[in-house]
Amino acid sequence: KITSDPDVSIDDSKPSLYQEGDFSSTFRNASGRLQIKLCGRVDSITAPVFLKAWEEEVKTGKVDSVVTDCADLKYISSAGLRVLLIIKKSLPGNEFILHNVNEPIMEILDTTGFSDLFTVVAE
Repeated sequence: KITSDPDVSIDDSKPSLYQEGDFSSTFRNASGRLQIKLCGRVDSITAPVFLKAWEEEVKTGKVDSVVTDCADLKYISSAGLRVLLIIKKSLPGNEFILHNVNEPIMEILDTTGFSDLFTVVAE
């Protein structure tokens, strides 16, 4: 579902940063609303780092919903899409928003059918 008006405001709490090669992810938990910023490439090498980061964040606090900022995401492989699906399925209400999705990432989401699984906010 593509939309232009969900609440995707960013919180100013202290972030957690996870990196591997040219990939990084930043997590901020604001009262159960987890904000994730993805940068670089999420592929078969970096997807396990992304998944481990998610698992660490869930251990440290309650997560009811996720807003993922994809403005600096350059590429996502099937391994990365799998991590997004794992995250979405683990949320109580499945509230998962992909925000600032650029055209190359949107093309991947459309081609794989994942654009129908998530709320997507294009750039």
